Amino acid sequence: MKTKHIVILLVVLIVLGLLTWCTRSREDAGWREDNAVQTILPADFDAEVVKAICVTKSGQKLNFKRTEQGWVLAERGDYPVDVSQLGKIVLDLLNTKIAQRFQAEADDMKAMELEADAVELELLDSASKTLAKLRFGKRVEKEADQVSMAALYGQASGTPLGRYVQLQDGNAALVANTFSILDNTPGQWLDQEFLNIDKLKSVSMSEKGKQLWKVERKDEKEPLAIVGDIPKGYQPDTNVIAAIDRAFSWLPFKDVALASQPFVASRTLNITDNSGATYVIDFGEKLPEGRYMRVKASYSGEDKTKAEKLDKLKVLLEKYNYLVIPNTFDAVDKTLVQLCKVAEKVEKKDAAK
Repeated sequence: MKTKHIVILLVVLIVLGLLTWCTRSREDAGWREDNAVQTILPADFDAEVVKAICVTKSGQKLNFKRTEQGWVLAERGDYPVDVSQLGKIVLDLLNTKIAQRFQAEADDMKAMELEADAVELELLDSASKTLAKLRFGKRVEKEADQVSMAALYGQASGTPLGRYVQLQDGNAALVANTFSILDNTPGQWLDQEFLNIDKLKSVSMSEKGKQLWKVERKDEKEPLAIVGDIPKGYQPDTNVIAAIDRAFSWLPFKDVALASQPFVASRTLNITDNSGATYVIDFGEKLPEGRYMRVKASYSGEDKTKAEKLDKLKVLLEKYNYLVIPNTFDAVDKTLVQLCKVAEKVEKKDAAK
């Protein structure tokens, strides 16, 4: 055999040896990567079969179910949920690529935060049969180039890249999606279609049946003004009254509770708008988590679209109390004096001059 052939043979053997060593090293490290790009759920998964979704986080279960009226959350008295969020989850499960697979070793699963207390997602059919069951663990982030204020306070400062997921076969995977929606609080899942009160005509506040104050506008182009006598030594504070006008143009809520649960109102708002809608809002004292409110609505206008929208909303308003952020009523939870300011003194000119 010629020297040239011997050298070529040695090079081939060395290359084969290196390839074998690399393959065994990968297997010993407990991970493998498929040549074919795969998604979390198989490509032939039929999303239309999903009739219920269960999310378990920190021992708390949230059961979403599809009804004739749409998707609802069982733990909130079948309150309608934001279907776009549920749809995004299923769509992401079908489209998110698996970047890397790992064997289910106990130490690795702990490091990936994929143990029993991980966020769990279960998709079920109409017979409550499990179609898919997954766990979502630690998020993977790219470290920021510079130290941010969030990092100084112990918060994550990197750019989210993906998340570890335990697949249906029990093994783990790193996927290119954080699935942050799964970390929502119960209230964040709910449909936020709620009160949008603008173009106010009148607003009054009462406590234990006694009216504290009332403001109204006689013309749409005029600002709200106090109705009745002004306390002696005071004059209306236009800035404070203008804040009332903006208070309910968009009113989000944090959570809901069934109206059958105990509720004690501290004060009551009566609001009418220029379209013919009337709202009676009872609200309670401030709590650490927020403030509960109960709403009754009626409509006497001629706008059919608004009438239908309000009729649909009334069904929910009669069944639930709403938890809003603590400062929601700060602009209106005032006495008549608090709507005013000390009157400015008018200096009299010296008659002798």
